[in-house]
Amino acid sequence: MSGFARLALVVCTACVLAGCPVDTCHHNDDCIDGYLCSQEQDCVEADPLAIADQPLPDAVVDQDYQITMYAQGGLDPYQWAIVRDETDASWISIDADSGLLSGSPTFLEADMKVTVRVTDNSYGDGLTISRQYTLNSECAAGHHEDQGMCIQDQLCLANTCSGHGTCNDSSGVVVCTCYQGHAGDYCETCAAGYHDESGTCVADETCNAGSCSGHGRCVDSTGVVTCTCDDGYTGQHCDECAAGYHEEELECVPNRTCLPSSCSFHGTCDDSTGALVCTCDLGFEGDNCETCIGVHCSLEWVALQAGVFDMGSDDLPGSSPVHQVTIEDFSILRTEVTISQYQECVSAGECSEPGDTSVDSYCNWGQSGREVHPVNCVDWFQACDFCARIGGRLPTEAEWEYAARSEGQDVTYPWGEDALSCDFAVVYDFDQDIHGCGEDSTWPVCSKPAGNTQQGLCDMTGNVFEWCRDWYHETYEGAPADGSAWEDPASTDRVIRGLCFFHPVFFVHCAEVSGRCLGRPAVQSFIQGFRCVRKISP
Repeated sequence: MSGFARLALVVCTACVLAGCPVDTCHHNDDCIDGYLCSQEQDCVEADPLAIADQPLPDAVVDQDYQITMYAQGGLDPYQWAIVRDETDASWISIDADSGLLSGSPTFLEADMKVTVRVTDNSYGDGLTISRQYTLNSECAAGHHEDQGMCIQDQLCLANTCSGHGTCNDSSGVVVCTCYQGHAGDYCETCAAGYHDESGTCVADETCNAGSCSGHGRCVDSTGVVTCTCDDGYTGQHCDECAAGYHEEELECVPNRTCLPSSCSFHGTCDDSTGALVCTCDLGFEGDNCETCIGVHCSLEWVALQAGVFDMGSDDLPGSSPVHQVTIEDFSILRTEVTISQYQECVSAGECSEPGDTSVDSYCNWGQSGREVHPVNCVDWFQACDFCARIGGRLPTEAEWEYAARSEGQDVTYPWGEDALSCDFAVVYDFDQDIHGCGEDSTWPVCSKPAGNTQQGLCDMTGNVFEWCRDWYHETYEGAPADGSAWEDPASTDRVIRGLCFFHPVFFVHCAEVSGRCLGRPAVQSFIQGFRCVRKISP
């Protein structure tokens, strides 16, 4: 016998009638035997076909002679049987919930005609409907065989293959051909070697030497490469520097913070990128501005801290009234500018020559053995040019006095209260009545360390007067209180400070830290030299 057989309805038998209707009815008991109460409440002849109130369904018999029928409800209290003749019957059990009729007749053969009989036991001895079927090997249109049963064909829908494959329903069974990476009857899962990312199956990733850029531990157990980054690194592949780190030579290193010494006190420091970047002052180079060039190698800067001090003296000419001044941080040259330092500027073509012995015999320019003596015979403009070349400027009068007072202290001289003498400064030797402490000239800078300020500044009194930026005014009435230069209104002379080796009697008060003197800005005088200041680099 073939793999399955289908029962096709061919004949319905007649039923036996039991009598005639007597009256209007409400239920079957109101009618005489052989009649039933219809929906119109009339007693009508009992047609056995109406007992089941439905056509018998298709039936499928498999190779083990198992017959299965799907009824559409209303089965109970009917008794079903499949019979070959009136004496050989096999009763079919009924599942009242599902309507499944099943049994195991042993006498079926291919292409034989069989009878399906249903008996309604609710009417006396029972009314029987008999229908005859022929076994054959095909399902009805719109159906297909599945495991020995005829079931309704399946149709492809928009989401049948989960949006990840093509659907074919030509055989009555939905068949999905999945896209690459997708699997399952309906392409609902990912194939081996693939994983889900946002609803799409993508090829698994595997760790390799470059997965975490060499800066982390790689895991690929889920099909997705996951990096646990080393300290200082971040990003999916550990290819970025974490917060608080920056890149140096292809490595992430902790951010740095500028210190006063970061650029060797010879440049401006920037740490905004996490790395220290120095912009070197003129005359210095190197990553940390640690290398000097030319004249700058001999320049020694001293940093002074900001402060507030009382400037002036009510006991000295031109130094009153005493007034409070605020000073910002700045650096000042430890020494007066020397002949050798100025010579490099001249040789570079950036400074003009000072006056020499043709101007005055006390001028140091051109005299042998004076290389480390202070340069003199320079006017105010030449001093400004040199300071600008080395990245500085002339000090304001307030800055100069603040420095001479060892950052604004209440002292009479740069060294303290001891009287003026050649023990502390290169000045006129009153005992021997000779200029320059007996030498009749300037001395090498810093020759009198006992006269230094507490910060080590040399010759703040003695050797040569020092130019300041300010115009000279007779008093301090209207002077700036912020440490800036007093340049408005202008006058005919600029301020000079600090006394010199020569003894003009009318200048002796300038030996004191509050003493003020004056000089014509365009005059190259042998008593005048200078030192420079600059802003402290962060």
